[in-house]
Amino acid sequence: MSDELILNVQQAIELCIADTGSGIADDEVLALDRETEDSLTHGSGLGLWLIYWVTTKSGGTLSFGANEPQGTVVQLSLPNA
Repeated sequence: MSDELILNVQQAIELCIADTGSGIADDEVLALDRETEDSLTHGSGLGLWLIYWVTTKSGGTLSFGANEPQGTVVQLSLPNA
């Protein structure tokens, strides 16, 4: 699958992004709820943590899955105002 972006707006704003990159390790996903200097300087940097923080503080959800055979699928859902 090539890089893909899907936006769906109903009762919630849903965004699905899929890529064919190297993927994200499970331990990196689990570390998103902890802001640490190490996670900000090695790995996903501030961008992915900021998306996680804004999403969860807004009452939304962020989930990650594998985009077989290679890559990651990120699903973001925010309550529709």
